[in-house]
Amino acid sequence: MLKLIFLSFFLISYSLTVFGETIVWQMNHAPPATIVEGKYKGEGFLDLILKQLITALPQYEHQIIVSSMARSIFELQKQKNVCLPALFVTNKRKEFVYFSKASVAHPSHRIVFNRKINLSQKNELSLRGLLENKTYVLGLDNGRSFGNKIDGIITQKPYLDNVYFFSSESPNRLLHMVKKGRVDYTITYPFQVSYYNKYNDFNIDEFKIFKISGAKKYVTGQVACPKTVWGKKVIKDIDIVLKKLKPTKNYYQALSKWWETEAHSDDFIKYYNDVFLEN
Repeated sequence: MLKLIFLSFFLISYSLTVFGETIVWQMNHAPPATIVEGKYKGEGFLDLILKQLITALPQYEHQIIVSSMARSIFELQKQKNVCLPALFVTNKRKEFVYFSKASVAHPSHRIVFNRKINLSQKNELSLRGLLENKTYVLGLDNGRSFGNKIDGIITQKPYLDNVYFFSSESPNRLLHMVKKGRVDYTITYPFQVSYYNKYNDFNIDEFKIFKISGAKKYVTGQVACPKTVWGKKVIKDIDIVLKKLKPTKNYYQALSKWWETEAHSDDFIKYYNDVFLEN
């Protein structure tokens, strides 16, 4: 009887150990960062980064699941053993997420209008000014963050009537809505606009892109895991491998795929060395 009890305890313990040593990576279809379908499947720059992380973490089993951003955030809030390879740090997310050192760095968000819109030809626009204007409707993906500063503007109660939120597995849908005039503008990365035009074989740029007044030129994302004992351990291990991987040529090349021109600018190289590698 004692042997049977011991065996049962051993099997339960073993099952829990195996489960605890599996990282479920949640990926959102967000080309060209993550590309989970189509002719460029698996060739997103975040796909390539994740492959390097998985190779460097052989002590874990790894599963990759495609999900929406809203679902991924929900799973983290429920303290599931899931991680995202890159997520913006916000004060709200710190309440339920452990973040790694920076895993990605790239150009910051831009305001994107249909090219037919009649706007001034300035290089940048005030997001607050657009929302106060009430002339234009902003379309955004539910659950997606743009950093504390932009989130703080968007979520102010007087502006919410001009913001349309919906759940989608691809931000390209937002660009399509802008192109078709279903929403007036969205906020996304310049390399996502380039990918959209290339993927759809457009000969001319379908959009007008503006920098956001007061926004940083480049931003970073961090690996995100639940704020649990398990999540803390995983993040600790990830930080160790990031310190080894980030200075390598392979990591830089993976990170800069799909936006090579700006990635090789003096400004970004300086940012990569002075900020990204140090954080």
